[in-house]
Amino acid sequence: MKNMKTWVAVLVIIAAVAICGWYAVRMPSGADVQKEPTVMETEPTAEPAVQATETPQEAVEAKMEADLLNHEEEQAELMTIEGEIVEVTEEYVIIKDAELGEVQVNLNDDTVYEGIDREELAAGQFASVIYDGMMTRSLPPQINALSIRVDAITGTVAEVQEDGRVLINRTDLGDQVLVALPEGVVLTVGETVTIYTNGVMTMSLPPQVNAIGIVK
Repeated sequence: MKNMKTWVAVLVIIAAVAICGWYAVRMPSGADVQKEPTVMETEPTAEPAVQATETPQEAVEAKMEADLLNHEEEQAELMTIEGEIVEVTEEYVIIKDAELGEVQVNLNDDTVYEGIDREELAAGQFASVIYDGMMTRSLPPQINALSIRVDAITGTVAEVQEDGRVLINRTDLGDQVLVALPEGVVLTVGETVTIYTNGVMTMSLPPQVNAIGIVK
């Protein structure tokens, strides 16, 4: 009886060892246990910088500035010649400029006439011509007139100043004007003259002009 109990105890121990071994084989090791993926915290993506846009007022100011620059560039291209008209035709006039000599000034439908009508142009007058700066290499050189101005003042010499300027009593308006004469021109008190200018006159008293030509 005692021996039988002993054998039963041995069998129980053997069975327990076998079961433990079987579980040991079936259970995964710590290295085999798949870990849950770690969720990494990422910084939020920075929002793209918003590009500044012009306000309506800034856009208007920018356009005005661009227009002003363009206007200044256009003005910088304009040139002027001044001199006596020596020939007049239907299509052009010949002007004798002090530096360039005779220049053919072509007239067109867009030419602006100031101080005179187209039909009143005549040889012996002095004119101021504005053109676009383009001049041919022909003889005579040719330009296209944007505007042609003939501005005449008629009167008598009332005074000759020490610096050579003369005070003219105008016969058309009855007032006086102080005139700076072209180089080499001399007038005396009492002479009746026609003075051609470029149309620029100061606001002083008396007003002052620069003469581009004198006809006695």
